[in-house]
Amino acid sequence: MKKSIEDETLDQVKKEHERRVLEAEKRKEEEVALRMAEDVFRLETVEQNLEGAVILSKRIVQATALENSEIPMVLAGIWQTGATQTHE
Repeated sequence: MKKSIEDETLDQVKKEHERRVLEAEKRKEEEVALRMAEDVFRLETVEQNLEGAVILSKRIVQATALENSEIPMVLAGIWQTGATQTHE
């Protein structure tokens, strides 16, 4: 049975539509994969920045503690002064 020109045209349109839908789905999947990769990169960067900030904070605290080793004595003096004043 011979197909009419209309049937052939309809088949071609259907095939073209299906091809475009598949291409659009593939592009969408690629875009989603790209966004996911970008998100992972951003998260890794944030994680590295946080790790660096923690290390820097620890170093600052250590340096401050070494430079200001008299702070515990000052605090103890304040506490003793306060304790003495409350007993008077």
